[in-house]
Amino acid sequence: MSHYRGSANLIQHIYDQIDRSGRKAIPFSTYMESCLYHPEYGYYMTPRMKIGKDGDFYTSSSIGTVMGETLASYIVKRIDAEGWKDGEVAIVEWGAGNGNMAVHAMLELERMKRPIRYAIVEQSPYHRELAGAALDANGLRAEWWSSAEFARRAARTKIVLIANELLDAFPVERLRVKEGRLEQLHVARGNNADGFAPAWLPAEGAIADRYGKLPWTEGQQFEANDAALAWLRRMAAAMSEGYMIAIDYGDEADELFGAHRMNGTFVCYYKHRAHDDAFLLPGEQDMTAHVDFTACIAAGEEAGLESVSYGTQKQFLVEAGILERLQNDWGGDPFGETARRNRAIRQLLLSDQMSELFKVWIARKKATGA
Repeated sequence: MSHYRGSANLIQHIYDQIDRSGRKAIPFSTYMESCLYHPEYGYYMTPRMKIGKDGDFYTSSSIGTVMGETLASYIVKRIDAEGWKDGEVAIVEWGAGNGNMAVHAMLELERMKRPIRYAIVEQSPYHRELAGAALDANGLRAEWWSSAEFARRAARTKIVLIANELLDAFPVERLRVKEGRLEQLHVARGNNADGFAPAWLPAEGAIADRYGKLPWTEGQQFEANDAALAWLRRMAAAMSEGYMIAIDYGDEADELFGAHRMNGTFVCYYKHRAHDDAFLLPGEQDMTAHVDFTACIAAGEEAGLESVSYGTQKQFLVEAGILERLQNDWGGDPFGETARRNRAIRQLLLSDQMSELFKVWIARKKATGA
C-alpha cells in the first residue's frame, strides 16, 4: 500500500501533538481527528476518491437514486403535515460527500414541484467540489452554508437537518477494561521512524464517570463518541423548529456494549477492505465505529429534540413508501433504467449491510411555546 504525498507531513503533525503533550501521548480521538480532518492532510480533506467503486466504501446513496428520492418524499409529507409553507423551510444536508444524496433528493423535489431550499454544510473542499460538480451536471443549485451560517439561519428558519452517515465519522475514544479498571487508549510515538504505538492509560474525567461503573466484561473494548453527542446538542440548541434525520450504521447500547462484543466496533476501510489497524495508513484510510443510538437519542432529547421514530433503514424505507417505486413493467431489458431502479430498491431492502445494520432516527424540535 503506497502513501500519498501528504502522509509524512501528517505523521510529523501528529508527532508534534504527542511531543507537546505532558504524557507524550495523545487521546485516540485527537489522533483520529488529525487523520480524518487535518485541513491539508486529513483523509476527508484530501483530493482522493473515497466513495463508490474507485473509493474505499459505499454509502446508501451510492445504490441508485431511490434513497434520496424516498427521503425527499418523506420530508415533503412531514412539511405538509406540519402545515409549513415551502418558502419557510430549508433542508440542510450536513456532510454531503460526493453530492449524490443532494442530487437525488433535489430532482425528486423538482418532480414534485416543491421549491424547497436545499443547503449543504460540507467541511471538505474536495467534497464541496465533487458535490458542486454533481449539482451543476444536473442543473441544480444548492445553498452552501458554513456551520456558523447554519447557526444563524436555524434560529429563524424551519430546518430539516439530514445527517446521512455523518455521526459515524466523528472521532471516537477507545476504551477497555483491564483488571477491573477502565483504561483509555492514547497514541504515542512508535519504535519505527514513522510509526505509532498504543498507550493505555487510566480513564479520567467525564469518560470515567460515564462508563466506569457499567457492568463490563474483563478485557472488553468499546468506543465512546462524545464528539457526535456534542454535535447533536449544538444542532438541537441552534434549531428553533424543525426535524433531525440521522441515518447511520449502529445500534442501541445493549447490543453495542453486550458481552458478545469484546473488541468493540472500530474499523478502518481502504479500497473496500476492512481491518482494525488505526496506525497502518494514517490519512489514507477511513476510520469509523458503529453509532450508539441510545446515547444519541438521550443527548438529543436532553437538548430539546423529541424522538419521532427509530428503526432499521428497511423499516423506514418501507413505511416511507419505497415499495410503491417498484415497477412491474421493466420492458424486458435487464440493463434498462426501470430494471436498475428495481434492483437498487431490492438491494437497499435486502442487503444485510444496509437494510438491518443501518438505522434511521428522526426527531422533532418544537418551537418554543408550541
